[in-house]
Amino acid sequence: MYFRRWLRLGRPQIVVDVRKVAALREQGRSWPAIAKQLGVGVGTAYRAYQELSKIPKAESLSRNPDSLPVAAD
Repeated sequence: MYFRRWLRLGRPQIVVDVRKVAALREQGRSWPAIAKQLGVGVGTAYRAYQELSKIPKAESLSRNPDSLPVAAD
């Protein structure tokens, strides 16, 4: 069996606009409503929101926090 080192395995990552997720959540929207509006799974929306809270403030200024790649549901 020939194995290629550059071959990426697993599900492709989805880029989610975490600012939209955060804004919709602050408006009181439910996770299923946010996921449906953004066209992603509920777990993907929730995970993106959780990843946003893990980024320290200083690091988020140097990196674009608008969109983070997260694993798909």
